[in-house]
Amino acid sequence: MNRDFCCIRYFSNHTYPSWGVFAILKKYNSLISFTIIILFSLFSFSIYTVAETSERVFDQANLLSADEKNSLEQAINEFKEKNNQDFVFVSTENTDGKTPEEYADDFYDNNGFGLGNDKSGMLFLIDMEHRKFHISTTGSMIDILNDNRINQIVNSSTEDMKDGRYYDVIKYVLTASSGYIKDGPAANTHRVARDNSKAFSILTIIIASIAGIGSAIGFYVYISRNYLLKKATYHYPYYEMSSLDLTESRTSKVFDITTTRHIPKPPPSSGSSTHMGSSGTSHGGGGGSF
Repeated sequence: MNRDFCCIRYFSNHTYPSWGVFAILKKYNSLISFTIIILFSLFSFSIYTVAETSERVFDQANLLSADEKNSLEQAINEFKEKNNQDFVFVSTENTDGKTPEEYADDFYDNNGFGLGNDKSGMLFLIDMEHRKFHISTTGSMIDILNDNRINQIVNSSTEDMKDGRYYDVIKYVLTASSGYIKDGPAANTHRVARDNSKAFSILTIIIASIAGIGSAIGFYVYISRNYLLKKATYHYPYYEMSSLDLTESRTSKVFDITTTRHIPKPPPSSGSSTHMGSSGTSHGGGGGSF
């Protein structure tokens, strides 16, 4: 009993230091909480980044089975290792009001896809909302998959898309793209920037209209003052200075000469049409309907 009493008495006599510890913890509570939040955010971001960069099949429209998804992920990993180019597949039932081209470009840019400094790679989109499919290219893939090659891929895929053989189409796009990468850019390949500027704003139209009307009025006033001879007493002698001579003229048709020549069609362009995405990244690409 005496021993227990001594222990109780000891703790009762040392309550002040314990309260000091609680005071310190209370003082630095905000700093500790802030540190914990920062560490948790960094940890969550690292997990998200790993998940973001590892997945390449985003079947949001549920077009593929689980086995087909796994098979495509494996095929895409082999594609990336072999060709040093990124490949992403996306299916969707809602493009959020965007065109298939805009949706594909933004999905690629906003999720950090692409290899190397130029984010080189491609994205294949199946848009079930508009029944369209689209290929978006970035970096060196813009030169490899020029307009002609993309058109060949699209034309060869249209019938399978109409029949719902989506898995076969994706595998074909992978295989065809890999073959083109092996061949390298086509001869005389060049990039052609497409004019994707928006329509003139209402303010621009109003300013241009006012400027046009003002110029027209100024021109009319200038002509009136210089050529209409206002406030002048000079009169042109119409009757004295006017005369009319009538002569007879005949033309006889002898024969016709017709010259024909063959105008060869221009060779198909080997260029890649490019445009600027909403993120400021240059993209190529093309697509079709099914």
